[in-house]
Amino acid sequence: MGSLGALRRGSLLTVVLLFAFLSLLLLLIVAIVDYVFQAHAFPGGFAIVVALSLFFILFEWLISPFIVRWAIRSREPVTPESNPWLHQTVQELTRQAGVPMPRIWVSGDSSPNAFVFGRTVASSELVVTQALLQQLNQDEIRAVLAHEIGHLR
Repeated sequence: MGSLGALRRGSLLTVVLLFAFLSLLLLLIVAIVDYVFQAHAFPGGFAIVVALSLFFILFEWLISPFIVRWAIRSREPVTPESNPWLHQTVQELTRQAGVPMPRIWVSGDSSPNAFVFGRTVASSELVVTQALLQQLNQDEIRAVLAHEIGHLR
């Protein structure tokens, strides 16, 4: 199996491990609540704790992109007019990778970095720091962008 297969296996493993971790965390919360309140004193407690835990996991999943956007402090996504080279480069790389075009943001962060985030591949977003754009040449930036777009596969 090639490197694409390894990437897909790695992504699946990440999702499985995350689900397992959240499930263990939920089980720990349930065990603590059961110990503190004693199930016979409040029989519906288990169902309430499970429902609340699932609600908070879903809520975090829903708001996490907004939190990341707030944290990067970028007001407007990159457009073909605002940064033609960056937009065109990402467009070419996503076409070659066969993934949808992510929304692109430039963060004013002083450390050279780039990352992707989002709930699904279709709603993915790419963040590139201003420092990365200033400190690397176009070939290096293209390599970093290709790496990040590889995470979307």
